[in-house]
Amino acid sequence: MDEKIINKIAALMNMTVENGATIHEALTAANKAQELIAKYHVSVFDSATEKETVGEEEMESPRKWFQLLANVVCKNMACRLIMFSQNRKTFLKFIGRESDRTAAIKTFQMLLAVCQRGIKKEKRRARSSKGVEFAYATGFITAVAEEMGKQSQALMLVVPSEVDKHIEAKYHEVCTRRSRFTYHYTNKSDIEVAKANGYHDGKSVIGQKKLVSKNV
Repeated sequence: MDEKIINKIAALMNMTVENGATIHEALTAANKAQELIAKYHVSVFDSATEKETVGEEEMESPRKWFQLLANVVCKNMACRLIMFSQNRKTFLKFIGRESDRTAAIKTFQMLLAVCQRGIKKEKRRARSSKGVEFAYATGFITAVAEEMGKQSQALMLVVPSEVDKHIEAKYHEVCTRRSRFTYHYTNKSDIEVAKANGYHDGKSVIGQKKLVSKNV
């Protein structure tokens, strides 16, 4: 095992907002960590003696759009996502190898924080806040999906076969479902602006550009 690579990945994983990094610095670090993980999986993690195990981590999903964002992140970071309900609450379960799963969860949490901050801004701007949250989130997630998809394709990321085997063995009854959400609004122009601003902010944060308030 190349200890320098492992230490480098660990250091990048520790560059979090909680540890003093900005959201942009943390996302840059997460992207670089994922690049190293993708590049060195075969030589570092998939040897007979140093193979990463597949694990799970779950979190509550109080908003329907959370699962859309989480699914985009998992899809582009070599993980799978399972959604389930318990005691009238919805939960998201991230499934993947430890390094992939950790990177996916950190990226999801950071993007979630940016999106929630943007939603608050849009609600203050809009004449009516009805429907603004989901409109902004939809635009944001669409942009994130586009930009992360480009990165995933460039790194040739695929979900490891052992992740799917884990799901087949433990969750053989789980079925794939396409989520569809509808939302109601009062002012159409507010919705269009919120969606456009969400898309702009999503493009900016994944592209590691400085977020600039967009006046429409």
